[in-house]
Amino acid sequence: MNINKMQIDRILNNNVVITLGENKQETVVMGKGIGFQKKKGESINPDLIEKVFSLNTPYSDHFKFLLEQVPASCISAAEEIIELAKNRLKTKLHASVIISLADHLNYALQRFAENISIPNTLQWEIKKLYSSEFAIGKASIQIINRHTGVLLPDDEAGYIALHLVNAQLNDNMQNTMKITRFIQDILSLVQYHFTLEYNEDALSYQRFITHLKFFAQRIFDRNGLC
Repeated sequence: MNINKMQIDRILNNNVVITLGENKQETVVMGKGIGFQKKKGESINPDLIEKVFSLNTPYSDHFKFLLEQVPASCISAAEEIIELAKNRLKTKLHASVIISLADHLNYALQRFAENISIPNTLQWEIKKLYSSEFAIGKASIQIINRHTGVLLPDDEAGYIALHLVNAQLNDNMQNTMKITRFIQDILSLVQYHFTLEYNEDALSYQRFITHLKFFAQRIFDRNGLC
């Protein structure tokens, strides 16, 4: 789509509008003040465009609702985190992660503003079991700070890591937390039975974690424990 010929189809707020392409394909266009005092059918100022999202996904309606409720800074931060995760993890993330992660960041920022702290009780397990995702979570703290001006506590690194794990499993967050506890229990059982120490940097250890992760998901799904 030629950004110099974009016309507004719907205004979600002052910073987010929706355009229609030649095949009636909806596209979200974000930018500070891009919808301010504008009307349907008017052209978009290309100099104000910061982000462009295609809505050609099964989650389009959820994404549009999210855009109406969540600040653009949260969407932009979530998008950058997801791109970082894709580059580092070299794996596919479910398309809905942009919705769940941006929504989480919005509530995390609201809690921070209200001085409400929710300690991450799985922080230790997440750091041990999902070291790559946790490292991305740590980097995400600075990404969020750059987009919003807020420095969230380290507990958020673990929460973000779980969202990335969840996006790989294509599961719900509650189930992902159950799987995390399950993996830790199995690791402890194996360690106790064979009286061994894990080399957490070894490829074999990481493969074992990956196997347990999907094994646990199959068990919970099969037995209706989710």
